[in-house]
Amino acid sequence: YEPDTLHHCWQTMARLITNTDLKNILVFTGMPVMHRGVLYNCTIAFYNQKIVFIRPKRHLANELNYREMRYFVNWKRARHVEPYILPKFISNLTRQPKVPFGDGVITTMDNIDIGVESCEELFV
Repeated sequence: YEPDTLHHCWQTMARLITNTDLKNILVFTGMPVMHRGVLYNCTIAFYNQKIVFIRPKRHLANELNYREMRYFVNWKRARHVEPYILPKFISNLTRQPKVPFGDGVITTMDNIDIGVESCEELFV
């Protein structure tokens, strides 16, 4: 882990968020996110230049050739969501000072709930 990795990930996220080819598409992508001094492996959902949700992994792959725990901490708070303060340049881009972060679901305008699990979480 290098400190500038997080910054470069957010720079890439900025390019994705502003990509007009992704208009009206709910997009999920993964990246590391530092929250309250802890590094999480996260899925970020965005839609029409807004970050909808940041979902840290609750279960990490850490066997055979997978070593997520070398860098990341798992989110331990089931069904808990709290605010995440976005980096200033992302906040300026999305016009959002903070977004939901944690173990939750996205509810669409037509009342469809969307949950996210990835990798090891599918097998626990």
